[in-house]
Amino acid sequence: MQEVFRDLSVQCNGNHKKSVLVFEQLCHSCGACELVCEPDAITFSPRIIGRIEQGETDGFAVKRGILNVGEHMGVPIIKELLDDLPQGDNILDCPPGTSCNVVNTIKYADKALLVTEQSVFGLHDLILAIELLKRREIPYGVVINKYKPTETIIFDYLNESGIPIIGTIEYSREAAVCYSKGNMLIDIVGYQKQFIHIQDN
Repeated sequence: MQEVFRDLSVQCNGNHKKSVLVFEQLCHSCGACELVCEPDAITFSPRIIGRIEQGETDGFAVKRGILNVGEHMGVPIIKELLDDLPQGDNILDCPPGTSCNVVNTIKYADKALLVTEQSVFGLHDLILAIELLKRREIPYGVVINKYKPTETIIFDYLNESGIPIIGTIEYSREAAVCYSKGNMLIDIVGYQKQFIHIQDN
């Protein structure tokens, strides 16, 4: 396990009448406070914000970054995690949306696979993510999760926009039960075909 640190302004030095109020969890470590304060008025020191864990499963090396409870800024962990990627093909997983965490993850990506669900909210977030990838000139495709043939809102948008659909993952109670027990959907025979189809595309 590797702990991740971040520089943080922690105190005001000298005989100043007022101390510096720091919101530690919101600090980006940008150094702007040092620029606007008097010389040597600000002191920086490291603070642990999370950790990186690594292991191996089925012959694959796996690493993950874990942010401490109460922390809001995951970017330092992402940078620490991804700056030392091994040579060859790597799969990067990041949260949905277009947050700073996503933006900093796709810096290391050659292509992207967007996973969405068939709902108005899913379509809204998908459109934002597609716009981000277009600006970054990163090729992408879409997988529709919790797929139901009777719901077409995502299909209609993708087809009208000419965006490739890589595959679908069907919605079922069996999948929910499997997931809730911490098992892998790939172990369910019906889902194996769906994942193989996504892999081949």
